[in-house]
Amino acid sequence: MHRALIIALALIAAACGGDSAESTTATTAATTTTTAADTTTTTAAPATTTTTTVAATTTTASAAGPDARPATPVTAVLGADPANGSYYTAGEFDATVMGIELNTVTAEWYRAEGFFVVFFNGVDTSDTGPLCPGASVATENGFEFVSNAPTTGADCSGFITLTEDPGVRALECDGALAYRTAIPENSAGFLFGTLERPVGDGIMGLTSFVDNRTGDIPEVDPTLFEC
Repeated sequence: MHRALIIALALIAAACGGDSAESTTATTAATTTTTAADTTTTTAAPATTTTTTVAATTTTASAAGPDARPATPVTAVLGADPANGSYYTAGEFDATVMGIELNTVTAEWYRAEGFFVVFFNGVDTSDTGPLCPGASVATENGFEFVSNAPTTGADCSGFITLTEDPGVRALECDGALAYRTAIPENSAGFLFGTLERPVGDGIMGLTSFVDNRTGDIPEVDPTLFEC
């Protein structure tokens, strides 16, 4: 019985020992590793619009040719009668010989480079053929600065007033004709503009005269009448 008691106590002790042993529950906390993805932020620069304002430019073209000439108040019609200043020696005026009808050409006066220029409005040298234009001014001292010069192909060698000054010349453009005179622009008096040609032993021509003090004479570039 003693032995049985010991065995019984041993069994009880074993049972109690199993129940009393600490039961350890290990709770392993889940570790969550969050790897942040590398973020690349690209900031696009706002589009820049550059507006270049070009200042408006006004270009005044220097139109070539006599049609671009300004109006002038100082003009005179070319005639051949003595009352209109005729001094020609080739006999009675003949339009078929001269190639120009009476009172169909107007002398229009301008200033250029310190001298007077006369434009013969109504002349077409492609119809008339070569001519010897001329000019002078009648002042209180008489006729001054008298000159003539040839157009292309003209023979004006018999004119005692034929100029040797290269600046005094016929200005031609497609048949239109002007004449850069030897008359200084400060000359006050009557301006004579003439168209002449040699006929036999004399001269035939048309002439005009006008007081240059009757209005403001515009200034031009003489190349306006050349092309």
